[in-house]
Amino acid sequence: MAAKSNQVKKSVVKKVKASVGVRELRQDASQILDLVKAGQVIQITEHGQAIAKLVPINKSSYDEYLEAGLIIEAVNPDHTFDLPRAKLKGSKNSTQLLQMMRAE
Repeated sequence: MAAKSNQVKKSVVKKVKASVGVRELRQDASQILDLVKAGQVIQITEHGQAIAKLVPINKSSYDEYLEAGLIIEAVNPDHTFDLPRAKLKGSKNSTQLLQMMRAE
């Protein structure tokens, strides 16, 4: 049995497949995950139809958003804003107003 297990490991690593079936994923999960950790994207198929992708997590979401242009870096990330305090009408403070609103 050890020879077959060793054979399977070699076949999975040797092929560096772009896709694997659910059955093969179940049987060789750790070897397939090793490929993903090494940077390989693996497509999972069920009855020949693609159903999922295993992709390595290399970057933080922040870095991915920057790269995609969804966000831009702050010019001065340590800057804080000094906003003027809101003036409330009446004698109640904001905590009291929130408590009243939540009670309604």
